Amino acid sequence: MPKNILFKLSKKISFFLAAAILATTITGCEQRIEQSNKTQLSATTEKTSTQQQIRHLLPETPQGKIEVIDFFWYGCPHCADFSPYSQSYKEKIKTRQPNVYFVHYPAILGPNWESGAQLFFTIKELNLLDSMHLDIFQAVKTEEIDLKDEKSMAIWIAKHSKIAESQFLDKYNSLAVKQSVEQAKQISLKSKIFGTPSLVINSGNPIDPIHPKQIETLEDLTNTADKIIAELSK
Repeated sequence: MPKNILFKLSKKISFFLAAAILATTITGCEQRIEQSNKTQLSATTEKTSTQQQIRHLLPETPQGKIEVIDFFWYGCPHCADFSPYSQSYKEKIKTRQPNVYFVHYPAILGPNWESGAQLFFTIKELNLLDSMHLDIFQAVKTEEIDLKDEKSMAIWIAKHSKIAESQFLDKYNSLAVKQSVEQAKQISLKSKIFGTPSLVINSGNPIDPIHPKQIETLEDLTNTADKIIAELSK
């Protein structure tokens, strides 16, 4: 079936949904798989104020806003399929939900994920993120970009922008970008995600898994996020 309709996983990788009033994580490409036949529902009856409920993973998230993080890896084919939906969702939130802060963020769940994060932070520093983020997924899929080879990244960026190869490589290997990669490692760990694509909402709070659910369509990811954002916005 068309990829833009069904978002199916291989037999070796399972989707699961971990959602609570305060947090959600929806996963696909996994670095490691942890499964449980029975998921215990952890519930609390104590209510807190909206300000107390909101805890952010990213330091740049504005205070008082609901943080929604789209964790991805450029080498993940599921992320490539989801990326147009994620971008549309970001634009919808930007225009319709001023109380929500949505951001794309590179997950680092293993050493081979680091170069993708380094590429992301490099184009962000070069102000190319908005124009190149979606295209990079496709370039990786078609092997125009080799995530293990920074030279191939530099050639592709130079070909599709006004940035010279040397300028890209200088930024790619800069202290600022390397510091951002180190921060991404810590944030990925704190987020408790197991794979990508993952949408994480205010995941500074403990994730209380409700019944696991098979994710069948790309829309399931954003529709589930909408429900939890609605709860948090009350």
